[in-house]
Amino acid sequence: MSRSCFRLGRDIICQLAFGYPLNTQTKPTNRPFLGAMECINTWWLGNKRVVEFRKSVFAMIHARTAMERDAQHDLYTIALSDKVAYEGDSSDEGLHGSEL
Repeated sequence: MSRSCFRLGRDIICQLAFGYPLNTQTKPTNRPFLGAMECINTWWLGNKRVVEFRKSVFAMIHARTAMERDAQHDLYTIALSDKVAYEGDSSDEGLHGSEL
């Protein structure tokens, strides 16, 4: 897989899961986050890149929690949904216990 496709895939994953644009295609700021997604282990966390990774994660969390809960349709919104899916419920709203 080319580096561009790799970055695009991770950008999409982050956008869908957390509603935060990593923009790794055009900006190097969040690229250290990609390495952590690929192989998170104690060696990587012991590396100096952990500071850059931490900044990226905190920026994502701060940006998303600063918005209204329903500002974007992402995993964060679904996880905080007031709609609880009950057993046998076939709707797409809320999280089912089996999905957690």
